[in-house]
Formats: sequence, structure tokens, C-alpha cells
Amino acid sequence: MSTAVIHLDPVGRISAFDPAAEALLGVPADQVVARERMSMLVPGRVAVEQLPGWLASAVAEGAWEGDALLRHRDGRSLPCHLRITATVVDGRPTGFVQELSALEGVAPESLMPPRGFGSELQRFAAITRLPFVTASVLPVMLGLAVAGWAGVTFSWLAAVLVVVAVLLLHLGANTANDWYDWRSGSDAMNTDYVAPFSGGSRALPMGLISERGLALLIAGCFVVGTAAGVGVVLMGSPWLLAVGLGGASLGFFYSAPPLRLVARRGLGELSIFLAFGPLLTLAGYAAAGAPLAWAGALVGVPTGLWTTAILWVNCIPDCAGDQASGKWNLVATLGRRRARWGLPVLLGAGHLATVLLVVFGLLPWPVLASLVALPLLVKGTRVVWAHYDDDGVVGACAATVQHQLVGAVLTTVGVIVASLFV
Repeated sequence: MSTAVIHLDPVGRISAFDPAAEALLGVPADQVVARERMSMLVPGRVAVEQLPGWLASAVAEGAWEGDALLRHRDGRSLPCHLRITATVVDGRPTGFVQELSALEGVAPESLMPPRGFGSELQRFAAITRLPFVTASVLPVMLGLAVAGWAGVTFSWLAAVLVVVAVLLLHLGANTANDWYDWRSGSDAMNTDYVAPFSGGSRALPMGLISERGLALLIAGCFVVGTAAGVGVVLMGSPWLLAVGLGGASLGFFYSAPPLRLVARRGLGELSIFLAFGPLLTLAGYAAAGAPLAWAGALVGVPTGLWTTAILWVNCIPDCAGDQASGKWNLVATLGRRRARWGLPVLLGAGHLATVLLVVFGLLPWPVLASLVALPLLVKGTRVVWAHYDDDGVVGACAATVQHQLVGAVLTTVGVIVASLFV
């Protein structure tokens, strides 16, 4: 068989697919060109564990070559010899050319990444979007810290259990959202996503997990997370149950019918603000045994706004796909150009809320260290202004995640410092 040639753009999207590639992989060019990423043409574990390294090596050294597994349209793994050449300008890739030919007499299993703890952890992290759990864990830790600053003596077991509960419920919400995006056809309509920030995990279309396996994972996360939360309730935090059920419901019904909040022009953004801000800090505050008070919720306003900003900017590259699938979030409603304003407004409002919380005595002054994140606000704004309509928007997505992380960490550390030294 002749050598097949596939061209990729800088983010891995297929830009050209010759007839030999169609014959080799059984996929018509019009189904993949400008629609799919290279990650869809290799087995899921290869996409997660090997493909990023191949592309990085091609950028660093000009080319990468070796034997690899690709995925035929019928689902079988296809051993191939693969050469990837990168075009690099000013240290950045502008495109890739992949030349591949079938290997005869090679068992697919011999080219599959070896299984082990590290491999399974990578797969689990990709399926659940594990790196993004800082958006939930940090606010609940902030709630615990605020309770300690207020003089509440809490059980460390309760603290650990509430963090575990929040983490697992967040992973359950992530995977449930991916499940419903897959079943509703949203994944197929979104061809402009910028991994890993938008477009979901793509675990099902990549074949990282089966539908049944994902359903069991969703159920497991919600069941074990709920059990951990009930454990905290039984330790003396009865109103935590209502807070936890409220947050978990908002996370689940963000994409799930019949509510599908993401499609209801602003209700999705509001649900993310509440679930990743006031409700989470209130959960930490409650788990510490603090009495029900508005302070426990209000201190979560900044982190809620910053996490909503992550959702907002991640929706910008997904805008056309969301419109096509009826996911009428505010970005899809406004359009990419007008939606740019949302990023600096949300991030800036979070900082303003922090200052006001200090002025009114609900947070101690050391939390103003979170203003260190302001340069990331400026960076994200500049990038989204220049690249709202192209793949360069990924820089704004990254800056916004970094902003939330820096802001939330420094806010929590500020409260802890005030508890110990101020």
C-alpha cells in the first residue's frame, strides 16, 4: 500500500487527508478534514499517553518517526509506521505532516502503551478532567479556613471527608456532563474546541471508556461522594446536607435533562457561580461545625466569579458548536466578539468582591495578596481580544485557569496567615 499523508494544523486538527489515508483508515476525507483532531484517529490510550509526546518531539527535533497504532473506522487498531514532520516558526508549530504506511505481521498489542498504575492514572485523569478539581477543592478549603479564622474548632476528619466529597461530586458532574454532551450530539457538532480547556474530555469518542463504563464511573463518583458528605453530616453538620444536595444538583443538571441549565441563557453561568463559589465555601464552613451564616457563602463570591470566568472563556472557541446543538449559554447568545467583555468583567468583579469583603470585615486583610493575580487578568484579556475568533484563544483559557488557581490559593493562604499571626 502506498504511503498515506495527513496534514494537521497547529492544534492537531486535520487540514488535509489524501486518498491513501482514506483507503488505509476507512474514513472519507470530508468526515475528518476541518472537523476532527488526530486524537480521533488513534486508540484512546495512544492519544493520551503517546501522541502528545510524538508531536512535542517533532516540534523540538523537526521530526519524529516510529511504529504506532492508528484506529480504523471499524474500531480495530491498525499497526503503522509513522513519520511526523513539524513546521516551526519562531519556536511555535504552524503545522504537521504525517506520513504513514501499514505494517504487516505486527500484533497491535505490541504497540499499545503498557498498562500499569501510571497508565491507568493518566486515563482516569483524562476521562474525569481531574486537573480541574482545584476549582472545587480550593473554595471548600477556603470555607474551612474562614471557619478557623472565626474561632471555630473543627474535626480534621470532617475536613478531609468534605474535601473528598466535593472532589468526587465534581468528578461525577464532569463525567455526567460529558455523557450528556455525547448523547445529545453536542460533541459531534463542536469542531472548534481547544483541548484540554474546552470541548469536554472526548473520552467516549476517543474510545478511552465505554458508555457502560462511563455510566458506572458517574454513579460511583456520586455514590461515594454522597457517602462522604453524609459522614460529615452525621458528625454534627446537619445543614451541610442541603448545601451538598444543592451543589451536586446544579453540577449534574448543568448538562443533564430535563433542566439542562447550560442551554438556558444565563442559568448555566449562574449555576456554576453558585456551585463553585458560595455553596462550596458554605460547605467547608458547615463541615467545620460553624453556625449557619451568610458569611460562609459570601466569602465564596470571588472564587465563584473566577471559576465562572473559566467556563466563560472556554465557551468562546465552542461558540459555533454550542449554537448548532442548542446550548444557548451567554457566550453562544452574545457571539464571540461581544462575549470577550465577559472575561475581564468576571475576573475584575472577583477582585472587587475580595476588597469589599475585607472592608466589611468578612475576610482578613492578608487575602489582598490575591491581587497578585491581576497580571493574569490583563494577559487573558489581551489574548481574548486578539484571538477570540481563532485557536490562539487557548492562551486566554490557560491564563484564566492560572488566575483562578493563584487567586484562590492566595485568598485561602491569606485567611490561614490571619488565623495564625494577625
